[in-house]
Amino acid sequence: MNANASSVTAEANPPVEKTHEASPPKIKKRRWWLWLIAFAVLAGAGFWALTKWQAHSAATKPAREGSPSVPVTAAQAKKGEIPVYLNGLGSVTPFNTVTVRSRIDGQLLRVAFQEGQFVHQGDELAQIDPKPFKVQLDQAEGQLARDQAQLANARLDLQRYTMLVEQGVITRQQFDTQKATVSQFDGVIRAD
Repeated sequence: MNANASSVTAEANPPVEKTHEASPPKIKKRRWWLWLIAFAVLAGAGFWALTKWQAHSAATKPAREGSPSVPVTAAQAKKGEIPVYLNGLGSVTPFNTVTVRSRIDGQLLRVAFQEGQFVHQGDELAQIDPKPFKVQLDQAEGQLARDQAQLANARLDLQRYTMLVEQGVITRQQFDTQKATVSQFDGVIRAD
């Protein structure tokens, strides 16, 4: 029974935990030091940020506030050309540009201007190879000579037909056809 009795007493009287009634002032003291350290760190960070902000704002202020003024002198006005020189890197874009094209196609032999150069009406800009055009001209002149010979022959035939119609040897239709042939060759010559 003793064993049962000891277990009963143990259950009836549970172990008593020790309370820390005497230690609360120590905990409050420790908390007070933590708050003091946190406040000091925050104050230091604020002071550092304020000095950085002031240094940055002083660097970005315009230089006109503290810079000395430049003395200006007056001079007599003169008439004349003033050369303007601009040195620098970059690209220049013109206000107006012109694309120059030839009326005919061909191989360029020579370009008589440089890009950016001023040109005037009537200036030679380029020389195109004339050989293909010379060949075309020779062909056209040959065609013209052939058509002129045919026109001369048709006019001679018309003179003959005029006499033959008056004599009544040929019909009026043959005469009219020859007259139309002369007009036709005359038109071909104008086209040539």
